[in-house]
Amino acid sequence: LLRAGLVGMFVSLAAVGGAFLAFDESATTAGGPSTVGIITVIGLVVFIASFAFSLGPVTWTMISEIFPTRVRGRAIAVATAANWGA
Repeated sequence: LLRAGLVGMFVSLAAVGGAFLAFDESATTAGGPSTVGIITVIGLVVFIASFAFSLGPVTWTMISEIFPTRVRGRAIAVATAANWGA
């Protein structure tokens, strides 16, 4: 799953980068969504989905496993606060 997620993240960010490189303001339609915008949104959705099932849960799994049982609750609270505060 990690490799598939990394491939999905790579491909989606490459698509977003390619869409930005190919962007031409004169080619946009008046008032309607452009192809570049649609590709960008789809690429970002695929990136978020790929991250959610691959690298996203790794941090939470790791912090719950590395601390000894006697300090696990307090350590996870500090790690979570540091993660959200960063």
